[in-house]
Amino acid sequence: MDTLSVLPPVFRYISRMKGYAVVLLVLVASGIQAQVFQTISSPQPMWVGARIQSLGGSNPAIPYDVNAMMINPASVGNVDVMPFTASTQRVLGIIDYLFMNGSVQVESPFSFQGRFKQNVAIGWAYANAVMNKNVSTLYDSGHIQPISEYSSGFDMAYLTGSTDFYDLYGFDKLLVGVGVKGMRSFSGSVSKTGFGIDLGAIGTYGAKEYGFDRVNVGLAIHNFLSTPFFSSQNDALDPSRVESYLPIQLLVGVKADLLDDRLSLLANSSNEGIFFGAEYQIEKNMFFRGSTNFSRLNLGTGIMFEHIVGGLTDTDYGLRLDMNYTQNLYPFDMEPNILMSFSVLGESRPQTPQIINPSYELNTRDKTVRLSGVGPKEMSLSIFNNNSISRTIMTDRYGNWACPKFPLKEGVNKIAVRSYSIDQTSTSLSDPIKVISDSKPPSQSVTIYPEGTEVAIEVEAAEELVDLEGKYQDRILNFIKQDAGWITRVPMGKGFVSGAPFPSKMETVTIQSSDKSGNRTVAEPYAFFVEIETPQDKAVHYREELRVLGKASKMVRSMTLNNNPVYIDSNYEFRAPVKLDPGKNKLTLAIIAGKEKEITYQARVLRLITFPDLTGIKEKREIEFLATLGVMDGDLNGNFYPNKEVTRRYVVRMIAKIKNLRPEKVSQSLFSDVLLGDPDAGYIQAAIQNGFIFAYPDGTFKPDRQLTMAETLFLLSNAGVIDDDQVSVGDRPVSRKELAMYLAYIPRFEVKIERLVDWEKGY
Repeated sequence: MDTLSVLPPVFRYISRMKGYAVVLLVLVASGIQAQVFQTISSPQPMWVGARIQSLGGSNPAIPYDVNAMMINPASVGNVDVMPFTASTQRVLGIIDYLFMNGSVQVESPFSFQGRFKQNVAIGWAYANAVMNKNVSTLYDSGHIQPISEYSSGFDMAYLTGSTDFYDLYGFDKLLVGVGVKGMRSFSGSVSKTGFGIDLGAIGTYGAKEYGFDRVNVGLAIHNFLSTPFFSSQNDALDPSRVESYLPIQLLVGVKADLLDDRLSLLANSSNEGIFFGAEYQIEKNMFFRGSTNFSRLNLGTGIMFEHIVGGLTDTDYGLRLDMNYTQNLYPFDMEPNILMSFSVLGESRPQTPQIINPSYELNTRDKTVRLSGVGPKEMSLSIFNNNSISRTIMTDRYGNWACPKFPLKEGVNKIAVRSYSIDQTSTSLSDPIKVISDSKPPSQSVTIYPEGTEVAIEVEAAEELVDLEGKYQDRILNFIKQDAGWITRVPMGKGFVSGAPFPSKMETVTIQSSDKSGNRTVAEPYAFFVEIETPQDKAVHYREELRVLGKASKMVRSMTLNNNPVYIDSNYEFRAPVKLDPGKNKLTLAIIAGKEKEITYQARVLRLITFPDLTGIKEKREIEFLATLGVMDGDLNGNFYPNKEVTRRYVVRMIAKIKNLRPEKVSQSLFSDVLLGDPDAGYIQAAIQNGFIFAYPDGTFKPDRQLTMAETLFLLSNAGVIDDDQVSVGDRPVSRKELAMYLAYIPRFEVKIERLVDWEKGY
């Protein structure tokens, strides 16, 4: 089968996979390539610095060292200097290796774990492996003749990117990296080129147990994706000319730090088996290293020189010299490898410190918060709160720092950090993290207003609410979030809609809320709109003035009673006087609630005219009804005198009241028995003038003459007050209460009384 025709469908299938794509890609790619192509022995594990070679050569668990970038692209992560390294060695006395690399740390525009800018380390490298003075020969006439010399080997350009994450997948720190490379193999004038992608990760865990300080676990996949080696572009069209490819290689390793980081123990896999290694810091700037797979031995040492002054600037530089000695197996035991690395650590560029925990904006009820993060190693770090220095701490040898109980101010705390070196050189201020310390329940503002037969309930707070609960009557309230707060609408009870009678008790809604910090309000009742103590609907009142007493809720903005303003005092109580007309009165209480919405309540009040001397009189109700209708009245002193006989004077007053007669002006005595000063002289004159009553032929009026029921009814009928009644009523003098009882049940007044006591009509 054509080889290249197999690859595209396979990789297209793998690209559609989801959760297992990475694992399948590695296994499938390695299997296909192993069956199709002849692999080459990649020199990539040999392109390392002397320190890395001394520690096993291909250990992917060594962080913060650019000399290991060919092993694990994640190793350059979090390097806070700009290093440059050159390494060279001769292997077996015939192959020369050269390795040069460098890195720089930058702040990327993307964020993760609360950082506004994620730190990214960029590394680059160039390496070659050359075997010179290879001889090409020609067999001629039974003899081998040398023709020419040529060189063969490999060279590679490598570019890596690495960044770090914190508290991820159980690791204190996780470095991840990716490497992109282009490799050329050459032999004389023939060369082939291929490309590949490497992946790597280093997880760091602070053990703090069994004498360990820290454990690093590393994983690297070389040539996770790669292309075959082609001798020219035409090879892509001619699969038969493809000869080799870069093989997939999986490397794993571990590094454990002990004795305050003075001792490190290492183990890793390689093409030559498992290597075990160790590194010990003899003095501050001197190291001794070694590793073995029990077949091959690596021994090395390193020395650091600090504060090397450059010739052109005043900037301090660091310098590190590393050497590794490798003892090979027989028959090359007499050709040991010696690897020398020269590293210029470059100008120190401390990274801007970061706050890792808390990662995002935090709301808390506590007065303190635990802060932690990373920064330059072993440097003084100042923590700012709202632009003022609050605490100063030190970062450890790994650049980690923590402040277990950082004090918070009530409200917004904008916390940022800045580090300072010994010479007080400072880094830039980190991006702030906002922590809101809120130990108080949310202050909620509730507005309740009518909307037809519904009541709208709005809740606003000075801070964002995460939970809002409410109950109205037996109904659970479901609030909807809106721009200004929360709102819900529920049907009002029948007794509380606009136009309903005066409510004797307020409606209440219970509301409870929680904020982001977990503070929760007490379930607080909110009353609306008013409650009227007196009067209630269908009330009977006997006085001309009535006081409406009640309480208003905080939701009420203003109030009127029969279009007259009502004053609400500081205790939300009101006392509103209103004058009542005799008979039926309708009181209208208009309330302006939230959102300027109006709701009205009404009360029907019957004002009856009564007299103090009606106590115990069975005709009391009839007398009050007739007095309220303006048919009967008492004397000027306010008493009715129910047992007093009806007189002509009293009948004149009845006729004048019913006919709405105004008293005539009297300038002299009307009759010999109606003198000028008589209190009823004006009414008598008006009644006579209108023909409702007449004087006697002898020129007297006889105002105090007692009348029988017949005489009384005759006078009232003659005045048109009642209809002519032929009922026999007797000839004895009639009392006022007897007259009231009789009049209350004659048709004309009976109908009026029925209308008077009918609460539904006649207003």
